[in-house]
Amino acid sequence: MIDLAKHTQAHLVTCDDRAAWLAERTKSCGGSDSPAILGESPYATQFSVWADKTAPPLVTESTERQQIGLGLEEFVCQLYAQKYGGQVEKWPSWTIARHPERSYIHATPDATVFDSEHDGPGSLSIKTWSEFDQASWRDAPPLSVQIQLQQELAVLGWGWGVVAVLFGSQRLERFYFERDDRFIQSLLRCLEEFWVYVVDRVEPPIDQSIATARALERLHPDDNGLAVELPAEATELLDSLAATKEVAKSSEARRKAIENQLKAWIGDATYGITPDGRCVSWKSQTRKAYQVAESTSRVLRADVKPPKVIEYTEQQPQLTDGVNA
Repeated sequence: MIDLAKHTQAHLVTCDDRAAWLAERTKSCGGSDSPAILGESPYATQFSVWADKTAPPLVTESTERQQIGLGLEEFVCQLYAQKYGGQVEKWPSWTIARHPERSYIHATPDATVFDSEHDGPGSLSIKTWSEFDQASWRDAPPLSVQIQLQQELAVLGWGWGVVAVLFGSQRLERFYFERDDRFIQSLLRCLEEFWVYVVDRVEPPIDQSIATARALERLHPDDNGLAVELPAEATELLDSLAATKEVAKSSEARRKAIENQLKAWIGDATYGITPDGRCVSWKSQTRKAYQVAESTSRVLRADVKPPKVIEYTEQQPQLTDGVNA
């Protein structure tokens, strides 16, 4: 068993259970929070992280998916040691490492690793990924994964780390990373600026993301029947909202007109070929249902791959002046 206290200056906090561990995590920014704070997370935003810190959600039982994920982490640790060698140990349960000088920053690595190529321990970040989405790992892990690893190195004071990814429960790969002090300094500044929002209970900028919308719905699930005075900026925003809806309505109308014109030109054919070789299809598609009768309709798709052999119909498209601009 690795004695972590001998290998890091970080403050280690071990909680009694999952509920206490989750509560402890709300007191600082973790490695999984940082990609969102830097705008590099597909799942969270500055606002949703701020909401989690200032108004933590109710503690619920871990989901089946989370339990499977923990089991896979154990498996990957064993597989990593078998494939690459070295000493690998899972991070202690319900333990958080806090930055020795910045208490608002913490890390909870998946595991620690010792090998013959490096002095001292390294942080092992474990990811399980769909085998159908390997393209995002072609040259390196996604930036959000790298940010999380660098934060772990910053908190623990370690000089290296490795990301181990299991693709579709079939293939394990690893990516080594050295500590990047220049990036870490930038990261720490960003986290310091963000934490001011939390301490002052001031909302960070609102964005258009689903994560922010869900956070707002969680913070304000019900209305109270009262009114609130809005700032002067609200007038401009309402005007912009109305204009945006009008543009969207106009764009939707034009889209439908364009599609109808293309359908009229294609007629009974399956494909339409433009003079420059682009292909439009209008194919029949059957919609199957369990409670209602299945139905068949035609679906228009632009810029599709043309068939290898193009057979032209005798039908002549109706000549029109085209779609109104």
